[in-house]
Amino acid sequence: MNKKNSDTDFMRQQFLRALQLQPTSTDCEHCITQLDTYINLQLSGEPYQKKMPEVTLHLDICPECADIYARFYELALALATNTLPEPKTIPEPDLSFLSTPQTTPSLPELLQKAVQQTANWLSVQLSELLLPLLQPPPTAFVTRTLAERVRYEEVLLHISPEQLPFWDFPVHITAFRDRTEPSQCLVEVSVLAPGKEWPELAGQRVRLIVDERREETETDPWGVAAFPDVSVSDLPRLRLEIELNEAV
Repeated sequence: MNKKNSDTDFMRQQFLRALQLQPTSTDCEHCITQLDTYINLQLSGEPYQKKMPEVTLHLDICPECADIYARFYELALALATNTLPEPKTIPEPDLSFLSTPQTTPSLPELLQKAVQQTANWLSVQLSELLLPLLQPPPTAFVTRTLAERVRYEEVLLHISPEQLPFWDFPVHITAFRDRTEPSQCLVEVSVLAPGKEWPELAGQRVRLIVDERREETETDPWGVAAFPDVSVSDLPRLRLEIELNEAV
């Protein structure tokens, strides 16, 4: 029997077997694990179909494995002939993951930005970033200046003179939660103007501004300006202004 007749007989036998078989998942796994050897034989010019008839038969009856084989063969052929496709343009790599993560500004940095000084006024603008940094520890003691010590005990925020070294005179800003109305708070501004002493600190004008609310009062003889009934939810938008009068 010559080679042509032998090949024809082999193909006829494969065809008859293919008509009788249904591929299983085990057959697919077995086929895929042998595709590398099968394709290498094919590219080397070996009679790969006769050497690996089970793989050939499975590829004839399983469209899924046949598709995988076609993809593997195209890749192997491109590698063998050095004809892998190359992109026309290479996009810039996305290196954003290497960028330095943004860090939260420190309290001194935030206060430096929050404080503004004009010819006659000093102002401090609170913010969402600033408030958490102004909450004193639970054990911290903040001096109260009003008589209602029981009603206004919980300190929501406190700014001390040490945190404002760029101001020309000592100032304390404190917010106390109102125990009788927890959604409200008392805001106190305590000012010790240079050249003055207790109880001669009255008359320093202080303003509280938040949204449409605008209030103005003066410090008492102990240098305290008080703003009751301020909504706790308004604190992130609250601005305080302190007048620099001739006595300062």
